[in-house]
Amino acid sequence: MRIHQGAMDTTEQGRSMMKELNRSVWRLNIPGLHFAIAFATTLVGSLILSAISPNAQTESSIAASPPQPIPQHPTSAIVDKIQAELQQALQEIYSQPPQSQTLTPTQEIYRNQLLENLFTWPSPPPLATAQTRRTARRSDAGSDTSATVQDWTPILNAATQLQYSQVPQPENLPGAFSVPDTSTLQLEGTILTLNDVVLLAVENNREIKNAYLERVVQRQDLAVAEDKFNPNFIPRLALNVSRNENGQLFTSLGGLDVGTTISSRMPTGATIELSWLMNQQLRDSNRNEASNQGELKSDFRIGVRQPLLRGSGISVNRASIESARLTEQINLLNLQSTLSNKVTETILAYRRLMQAQEELKNAQVTLTTTRRLQEITQALIDAGRTARVDLVQSQADVANQELNFLQAQNAVEQARISLLDLLDLDENLPIVATEPILTQTPVLNAEELQQFVYERNPEYRIADLTVNRTQYDLIQANDERRWNLDLDVSYGNNASSLVNENRDLQAGLVFSREFGDLTIEQRYKRSQINALQAENNLQNLRESLNLQVNDRVRNVNLRRTQVEQARQARELAEQNLSNEQIKLGLGRDTSIRDVVAAQNALSQARSREVQTIIEYLNAITDLDRILGTTLETWQITLQTD
Repeated sequence: MRIHQGAMDTTEQGRSMMKELNRSVWRLNIPGLHFAIAFATTLVGSLILSAISPNAQTESSIAASPPQPIPQHPTSAIVDKIQAELQQALQEIYSQPPQSQTLTPTQEIYRNQLLENLFTWPSPPPLATAQTRRTARRSDAGSDTSATVQDWTPILNAATQLQYSQVPQPENLPGAFSVPDTSTLQLEGTILTLNDVVLLAVENNREIKNAYLERVVQRQDLAVAEDKFNPNFIPRLALNVSRNENGQLFTSLGGLDVGTTISSRMPTGATIELSWLMNQQLRDSNRNEASNQGELKSDFRIGVRQPLLRGSGISVNRASIESARLTEQINLLNLQSTLSNKVTETILAYRRLMQAQEELKNAQVTLTTTRRLQEITQALIDAGRTARVDLVQSQADVANQELNFLQAQNAVEQARISLLDLLDLDENLPIVATEPILTQTPVLNAEELQQFVYERNPEYRIADLTVNRTQYDLIQANDERRWNLDLDVSYGNNASSLVNENRDLQAGLVFSREFGDLTIEQRYKRSQINALQAENNLQNLRESLNLQVNDRVRNVNLRRTQVEQARQARELAEQNLSNEQIKLGLGRDTSIRDVVAAQNALSQARSREVQTIIEYLNAITDLDRILGTTLETWQITLQTD
């Protein structure tokens, strides 16, 4: 004999729910509560069976007898009676706290939820569905009655949560579960601020040292060029003695020479040379001859050589000096550019170390939470609350996070060694990067920086000076192509104490030209090409700087927006983690994995925030380099002496 399918399903559902409630309730360790809840479940179970069984009939009975009117089922009266007896039985239990054990706040919440659901039963649930409510309507002489099967899900859930809350678990799982915070983690080592790193780079970097050493030679080159029109002074002092013997005859001669030579070049190209020589002759012999003894001679001569074609003119003769001065300015700008580039490179390396440290902290937090999750999973398996296959995934997560942690450690070491190499410090020095948190993110205007970059950018100023220097080089190369035509004038005065004074004056033109030397024309063509290329480079650099400034300003403003968005994302992730922890403590629809996932999301949000802040600061540093204000930003004075 088969039972009707709908009736069987409903009956089995009621019996299953009653058994599950009894099984859950009797696992509770609250004195006095067993009897009350068991009494309630017995009565309520009878009500469920009586409410849902009248429709269960066999097919044979239905076939044997014709349909008869079904009498009205007194469900309402039974419900009221059971509810009154249940409330009376639970009132004393609810008003007194358990004495056999002290409940945690989470267990207290679960207990109150269970008792509240028992007190309010059999009020219908807020949303009744086909599975939670069954209404049988009968028609007899114009009357209808309804029998309702109540929803036991809240009672079963409350009892199950209270049961699970008393299962032994590590550190009062789940309510007290927490995960580390990256902001509380500290790395061991010598703490260096960004200002410290910049100063160390300026003082210790070998490339910067070599640039300053090169300045010694560069200053000397400028001094040589500027000394072109300064007179050269050559003093002369000579003392000689000679002795000549011929048998018994001998002659002794002696002399003293005193003189000087002064030469100088004029801006017109003329060369002036002045020489003066005085000689004192002494003689001694066995014949006591005194001829020419003590003779004093004086010789004075001045000569002027003035080019009339090649090498003449102030502009031609001062071209080398002006070119050397421009070269000196270019050398200073190159030194400034070297300093700026090395400072920028050091700053970027420092921030790479900061980012690697933050990644290491996040990896450490993730590894800690993953290991904690594995311990919890093992405890849940031991308590029989989860399947053993879940442990495999936890072990795989731990292995992956250990690998990520090792990779993060390696990244920190690489960034640290790279920074120490720039600072020229011992590679075994354990340094830790730390930088103040970003507080302000100003908005930049590209138009205001366009003209400023032409005045401060080292590369643009070098290109501008190079154009001017090539013009002086072209003047000198063009002068070498001209003929030589020089005017020579000299005047001499010879005087002696024994003879009369002798004077002479000479003047003449010297005309010459070298043929067959192709290097002269080669240097001229090379100077022409250099001048044209320098102008093209200046124009290209000007256009490039316009694009670079616009791009850098756009990048800075974009990074600033990303910093604000990343900060909001991190705050929301913190709020989400707090919400998940509160939900877990209250026993709501969440799990430990949800808390761990929220913590991992927070770690990623913090990592993204640090990354966006570093990218924003790097964008500002790069903009400083383009504008030529890096040294001013870090208060570095360029040593020119």
